[in-house]
Amino acid sequence: MMFGTTPLNHVGVNGSGKSTLVEVFAMAYGVNPEGGSTGALHHSRTTESGLHSGLGVRRVSHGESFLALITDQFRGGGLWILDEPESALSFSGCLSLLSVLTDLMDDGDSQVILSTHSPLLASLPGADICEVGPWGLRHNDWENLELVQSWRSFLDAPERFHKYL
Repeated sequence: MMFGTTPLNHVGVNGSGKSTLVEVFAMAYGVNPEGGSTGALHHSRTTESGLHSGLGVRRVSHGESFLALITDQFRGGGLWILDEPESALSFSGCLSLLSVLTDLMDDGDSQVILSTHSPLLASLPGADICEVGPWGLRHNDWENLELVQSWRSFLDAPERFHKYL
């Protein structure tokens, strides 16, 4: 499978299959689906899908030093696959990541595949957004994503959600 220069975002709720898709891309390129940089060999138990056999990536883990990793490693052309990188990032950290990813895409020699719960990261300019859910995969515009509508609803009136806690 060949990738173009358009970033591909996978968005959806937990358990919808976003991470499985990221693992498939990673395995297709011979990268450890459990995370880490190129050459990482750690392994617990096989739980990954066999879908990778038809694909071919460079995968990056996240953690406390994620912003430093972004600044130091995200350079030049290549395929960048990120699985929920927002989990280690604050709002401003997500903005920094979005800036780096935008720069990579603007250079024209990179491909980004991103699985996210973040409406901020889902807004990557020019992204082909695939929303994952019980319906399967569907292309959607950012403003129509369930996660964007849910966040807007919460931010407009958090007290409506508090009664369900």
